[in-house]
Amino acid sequence: MICPITTTSYLLGTTFIGLGAFGLASPAQAQLTFGVRPSSPSAAAAGNPETQAFIYSKAGRDLAFGALLVLFQYRRNKPGVTTVMGLAAFAGFVDGLAVYKFAPPDLRPKVWGHCIGASLILAVAVVRYRARLW
Repeated sequence: MICPITTTSYLLGTTFIGLGAFGLASPAQAQLTFGVRPSSPSAAAAGNPETQAFIYSKAGRDLAFGALLVLFQYRRNKPGVTTVMGLAAFAGFVDGLAVYKFAPPDLRPKVWGHCIGASLILAVAVVRYRARLW
């Protein structure tokens, strides 16, 4: 049985909110989960904002995507949900490119996680669009 579209929107939205909260709560760990390393272990331990600015920006983006998905689905704004899903997929592919270009070799396989996740989100957005849920 296929997961209903509304459930998918809420699940994806809360996942993005969780990722954003994780990035704000533990930026150094979130960088490793994303696929990049802090510039130095001492800078990460000290909470140096320069080394964590990227992950704070990503956390804000994830919180915004999550809040928009939940809000648009709650208000039954189908075009809004589909558009945010498409934008989130694009952001996922860009994240994969960033990991590919800047991650150390041992973290480079995380590119697959970004690209597979983005592909799944894009697939749901395309299904929504083709089913006239636009």
